[in-house]
Amino acid sequence: MVEFTRRSFPLYVTEWDVTLSCRNFLNESCYRAVYLLKNLVACMENVELMSCSGSLDMQCEYFDSALPLNGGFGLLTKNGIKKPAFYAFTFLNRMGKYLLAKGEHYLVTADSYSGYAILLFHCCQQKKQTGSWLDFI
Repeated sequence: MVEFTRRSFPLYVTEWDVTLSCRNFLNESCYRAVYLLKNLVACMENVELMSCSGSLDMQCEYFDSALPLNGGFGLLTKNGIKKPAFYAFTFLNRMGKYLLAKGEHYLVTADSYSGYAILLFHCCQQKKQTGSWLDFI
C-alpha cells in the first residue's frame, strides 16, 4: 500500500489528533505534544502533508469554558497561551531540510550549511483513564 500510495497520488492526512473531543485535558498536556511528534515522524516519508485538528481553542468555546485551559484541541488557548503541542510544531519547524535518520524516539536532519538538528522525544503508552488527573502523573 505504501509503494502504491507514494507512486500513484499524494496522500494528505488532515483532522487527526490524540482525541476527537475538544473537551479533553489530554489536549493541554505534554502527552499530546509527543504523540504528535511520534506520529508525524513515523509518517513523514509516506505522506505529503499532515495536519492536526485546529490551531485555536476558539473553535471549542462553550458557555462554561471560562478557564484558560478547557481541554480545547488548539495549539493556542483562546487567550493566546502556547500549549505543549505548539512547541512540538516549533521544534519540527526548526529541523533541517535533509533527513539523515529517524526512529521511534528521534529525528536527525541537516541543512545546506553543514548544520545538524536532533529532535528527541519519548511517547509513553497512556494509562487507562479512570477520570483522575493522577492517571497521567
